Amino acid sequence: MLGSYYASLIHGFNRSNRGDFSCRLLIEMQDKGHEPTRNLFRAVICRLCDMENPEIHFFKLLEMQLPRHETNSMVYNSFTDGDGHGKKPELAREVFEMMQRNGIKPNVCSHALTLKAYLRNERISDALNFFKAMHDNKMDVKLYNSMVVGLCGVKRTDLALNFFSEGNASKEMVPSMECYDAVVQLLCSTKKHDIVVNIMTQRDASVGLRTGNVLPWHSLRSN
Repeated sequence: MLGSYYASLIHGFNRSNRGDFSCRLLIEMQDKGHEPTRNLFRAVICRLCDMENPEIHFFKLLEMQLPRHETNSMVYNSFTDGDGHGKKPELAREVFEMMQRNGIKPNVCSHALTLKAYLRNERISDALNFFKAMHDNKMDVKLYNSMVVGLCGVKRTDLALNFFSEGNASKEMVPSMECYDAVVQLLCSTKKHDIVVNIMTQRDASVGLRTGNVLPWHSLRSN
């Protein structure tokens, strides 16, 4: 009950644009043994991103959070996630680099969240550069799927299809069902149903059966 009380207070101060009070309550909540949910943590960070001089408030909260967690990527990833939703992808990249400076190896989730922060805010060039840098090291299918879905989310049909086609041509980077759903939804919204049909016919029967449910669903939602 006490955790829910704190959460309500924090959301109230967020709505009043008082991110400073939200931070204090978040810390107090943790001191009393109540761990905030990911969504609550994200809401506080997003509010900080809207404040004047957001970097000062953001890194102050980050410095207070680091001693509360073991030396791993979890807390860094939470801040990266908040930055992306708070329209501060540059802060997300700074957290990514800080993690490495502090001797923490970014995991796949760290890579994907940083990439999503760029894509969510339509920083396409930065997203492509970051993706290439990670790809040159060791490519991961989760990062690839995040790239395709993120590009679909900002309606970059050309780039999304390019990456999607590369995945289809590769045995290692097979697109996930989330990728298929995002691509089909984007193509249906832009009335490119012929491309959708071609995508489905190029895949094997098992994949075609699953994606076959996606096409009529999105088609029925449009004219």
